[in-house]
Amino acid sequence: MSNAKETPRQKMIGMMYLVLTCLLALNVTKEVLQGFVTINESIETTNSNFTANTKNMMTAFEDAIKKGRNEAKPYYIKAKEVTQLSQTTFDYITTLKQNIQQYTEDVKGADTMKLSRIRSWMILISPLIF
Repeated sequence: MSNAKETPRQKMIGMMYLVLTCLLALNVTKEVLQGFVTINESIETTNSNFTANTKNMMTAFEDAIKKGRNEAKPYYIKAKEVTQLSQTTFDYITTLKQNIQQYTEDVKGADTMKLSRIRSWMILISPLIF
């Protein structure tokens, strides 16, 4: 790419293209990260909706059993098992997310952070932009 016979003007133009390429790469990275934030927020919304629906279903099962409808009892037991298994899986995934956040952020208390609030990469690249 560089030639020993380049003039200072050509060297400057080459450096400008290099900086422009770096800035374009940083913009793509920001957009990709924003996509992950959007997906994560959608997943969190879905999880909260399913949690609310599960609580409603379990309450309905309990009410049916209290009213003496014993045919609901086997389904209630199976639903309780599935709820426990899904909670175990959810806790495992949450632990993985927390470990990733702690590793990437190197901050105590990453378990309370949301993906959309992770901004340390901006601190790292801001000297390159300005």
